[in-house]
Amino acid sequence: MIDYHVHSDYSQDAEGSVFDYCRRAQEFGLEEICFTPHFEIDPARKESDDKVRLNGQWVSMISPWIDHYEADVERARRAYAPMKVRLGLEVGYDPSIEDEIADFFELHPFDYVLGSIHCIDHVAITAQDPNDFYYSQATAQQATAGYFDLLRRAIDSELFDAIGHIDVFKRYSAPIFGNQLIEMAEPLWPEILKRIVAHPPLTIEINTSGLRHACLEPYPSEKILRVARDAGLKYVTLGADAHRLKHLGYGLPEGERLARHLGFRIARYESRKLL
Repeated sequence: MIDYHVHSDYSQDAEGSVFDYCRRAQEFGLEEICFTPHFEIDPARKESDDKVRLNGQWVSMISPWIDHYEADVERARRAYAPMKVRLGLEVGYDPSIEDEIADFFELHPFDYVLGSIHCIDHVAITAQDPNDFYYSQATAQQATAGYFDLLRRAIDSELFDAIGHIDVFKRYSAPIFGNQLIEMAEPLWPEILKRIVAHPPLTIEINTSGLRHACLEPYPSEKILRVARDAGLKYVTLGADAHRLKHLGYGLPEGERLARHLGFRIARYESRKLL
């Protein structure tokens, strides 16, 4: 079993070192783990997002923290063999920063890069800060249109190996919109998933963190995964999106069973190549 979405304490909202997670991964019986620290460089959100924890201090996303992270992963590879330890990244996508993202990728030997939408119009949808919460200032129609516009752009950018938690908009929208966003999104999924299939080897992840959230289902739902299968998608990645050690591997057995049941193969990567 593998976990391809793990946040160590390089991410500002996470706890536990690379080595803490590797020890826990061995205890959990994982064969492979991929770290995916947040990479958020939208200049409109610099004050809130441009933070990486390094030796107990906050430093910028564009700084030597990445060298320390790479070194930690390399040491962990040696220390925890034969378990595979992968160097990954989760990028908060915005079309205004595509060139900067591409330049950063050129400089570092990532195994796997996950593209995720965390904001619409530079305002958060994956957190509930009352001063930084898109749903409190938008209609359901605006939220749906904004999210799917960014999703199309992220797919067409060809920057990523997978799109993260592709229906994550449902996590915090229900108290304001009920099921409106889910219902409005339903007719849009076939086009989106066909677009992904048309950009191989791009895929989507089954993110099992939703099993511990209010929705009590993975991101994406089984219904969307069936649309993906029918669109011709062959592979998915699998990750628990842990920000705490206790959440490493959470829901992965259920996620893997669902993937196998629907006929997907679980993707693994090395040097951004599908294995």
